[in-house]
Amino acid sequence: MKRPFIFVSVITFLLQLCAAENYYVYNDNGKQGIVDSNYSIVIEPRYKYIQKTNAFFLCMNENDTVYILDDNLNYIYSAEDVFLSTAVSESLVQIQHRDFKKVEVLNTKTRQIVELPYDDRLRVGNSDESNYYAGQGFYFNKDFTSKYFNYFDMTFPFSEGRAVVFMTSIEGSEFDVINMNGEIICNGLKECAYSFSENLLAVVSGKKKGFINTKGEFVFETPFYIDPDWFGPRAEPILPYSFKEGVAVIQNDKLKWQLVDKNGSCKDFPSDITPESYRFSSGLLLVSKIIDGEKKYGFITKEFKLLIPCLFEEAVSFDGLYASIKFDEKTYLVDKKGVIHKITENNSYIKSNKKIDEYLIENGFKKVDGFAPSDYYIFKKSEENKFYIPFTYGEERMIDDQKVVVCYIFTEIGNEMINRYTSISFFDKDENRFVYEKENKTMDSGNRTMIWKGKVGHKGSIQYENPVLYLWE
Repeated sequence: MKRPFIFVSVITFLLQLCAAENYYVYNDNGKQGIVDSNYSIVIEPRYKYIQKTNAFFLCMNENDTVYILDDNLNYIYSAEDVFLSTAVSESLVQIQHRDFKKVEVLNTKTRQIVELPYDDRLRVGNSDESNYYAGQGFYFNKDFTSKYFNYFDMTFPFSEGRAVVFMTSIEGSEFDVINMNGEIICNGLKECAYSFSENLLAVVSGKKKGFINTKGEFVFETPFYIDPDWFGPRAEPILPYSFKEGVAVIQNDKLKWQLVDKNGSCKDFPSDITPESYRFSSGLLLVSKIIDGEKKYGFITKEFKLLIPCLFEEAVSFDGLYASIKFDEKTYLVDKKGVIHKITENNSYIKSNKKIDEYLIENGFKKVDGFAPSDYYIFKKSEENKFYIPFTYGEERMIDDQKVVVCYIFTEIGNEMINRYTSISFFDKDENRFVYEKENKTMDSGNRTMIWKGKVGHKGSIQYENPVLYLWE
């Protein structure tokens, strides 16, 4: 079943989650949206940015409102007047409001929210597999009730059992590496990367440049380039070099781009190719070259085969199976074989330039004050039959920037069910609730169906298992 829109959540006794689909972020004219595996738009490109992890999507709009959706695009949470919101781990979202007094940390798996003082905000790049979450100068335990190792000036996330910390003293300042017990296993680093990746960390130690292992030992040296502008008054690691998929992209001290493997073997990129990312993704690296005086983007393999030629005006790294590109001033998805896929409109996407009440009335809904027509119908049927029970399926959606709950009210139970009523409800900024309802007088089946996984009907009467729901509105 193709989902009609982006917000579907668990409402008490109402919802059955739809089967998981694959969704991909794409860019269009400086805004971001989401398409499904059929290249159909499910979220229009109207967000400043969208962050994706394996567990959730974080969507920030121009009005500084953030929406958090799970990996099936089910609605989890939203917040207004947000200064900054970012993924700080695979499952945690940190929301920073403009008062700079506190932050909210949302666990997208448990739906729990923890409020922390602004100075206790978390670092990005934390791992849910670690025992600790890194703050600004300490580490939280997993439930945020205790702080550990708060004797460092700056702390950074654990990765592969190791973390980078920053210390200042009379002798000067340095980066160190600690283990899970807070013990220093490597010290005196002049510079380093943010965290270990594939058991290696890029460092500058004395006159040596290269990668160390989790024991603090140099695995190999390589003369990577360090831009003087990177240095200055700061206490955070700045080396951008890290391993992914068995290789690291580096720039050497002669400003040549190179690919280095875990044995320290380096090979130069073709002279006309410039990497646009330090990390491979899905076996491919985003690169560019100048063609007729213009920068064009494409993708290269680890063997330096330009698998997808530099043809595109814009491109981002691969997100699983696809990458978002701009070609001939239009946005597409490209797969790893170089096949370009057209992004199509989703006719069920709701976008209206009118007020929400005007939009609903024009589409046949009537405002409900007090009991709704469906309430009277259900009450009457219940008086006639003590075993009578209706069934309601609900979805959360967005109409423009207004979150609404759409309920399909099935008054007759069976193996196949058509909803007799559809209601849409929402709250305004003052928490006033409004309800609009529409009656399916001809019992039209509509143009959407789904299979409800479970039983419907009164336990004392006939029950139907896994019925087909026709969703009319």
